[in-house]
Amino acid sequence: MLTARAQLLNESLFWATFWLPHYAFGDFDSVRHRMFDILREGIGAKDLEAAAIPLTLEEALDAAPLQSPFMRIATRLINEHGYKGASVDRIMREMNLTKGSFYHHNEAKDDLILECFRESYRRLTRLQRAVDARGGTRWQRLENAIASVLVLQFASDHPLLRSTALQAMPAALRAEALELSNREALWLGALSWTACGRGPCA
Repeated sequence: MLTARAQLLNESLFWATFWLPHYAFGDFDSVRHRMFDILREGIGAKDLEAAAIPLTLEEALDAAPLQSPFMRIATRLINEHGYKGASVDRIMREMNLTKGSFYHHNEAKDDLILECFRESYRRLTRLQRAVDARGGTRWQRLENAIASVLVLQFASDHPLLRSTALQAMPAALRAEALELSNREALWLGALSWTACGRGPCA
């Protein structure tokens, strides 16, 4: 639990560098209070019961399949060893292919990282649709979406690419990956806003 909390704090600080510039300096104090309130108390009201019913692993993989063994291995190695640790040689060695095979499909390693982000975004979108199709209140859908992503991330060898890969990407390529991440954040933000009594719930 402490490791999970430390990871949550680390991710929050990492992403703050991207969303904080949207606020005026005069708003920073209230933003700070709100951010730490969410970290301390969570986004749900006290009377909301935690009763997530995530997709099963089979349902999650069926909703968000990862067809390419190349993308699966590359994503896993980048998650495990970081941008620099997941070298082209390491990826190709695990796939029993030559480095020439890699450059036949990718101009550079950065292109591979960006394609991994694109594939993760496509899979997240499919997962969202599967969760929405099950119905429920917005709070239940929010819980189920987050829990289903965790199932996909930790209970299978078909994970999504972690955001830490962004740190080493060139700025030109990072912009597209950030735009995809922002779309996910807006979707979750819309659910949490209405689910927690801050807007019209459905």
